[in-house]
Amino acid sequence: MKPSISGLKQAFDFMIQVVSERSDGEGYVPIVLHLKQQTAAHESTETEYERIRQLARKNAA
Repeated sequence: MKPSISGLKQAFDFMIQVVSERSDGEGYVPIVLHLKQQTAAHESTETEYERIRQLARKNAA
């Protein structure tokens, strides 16, 4: 099951907090970067899907 965009954003926000509040927070930066990458990829996929659906609706009309 793919993670939801809201779940990815929540995880990202949480990890930002971890990085800023913990003395060893720097060690969590790779996780933050990964979450950022996954969020962007998920948003891109959703945008493309919506664009394709709009094209399909336009062609059906």
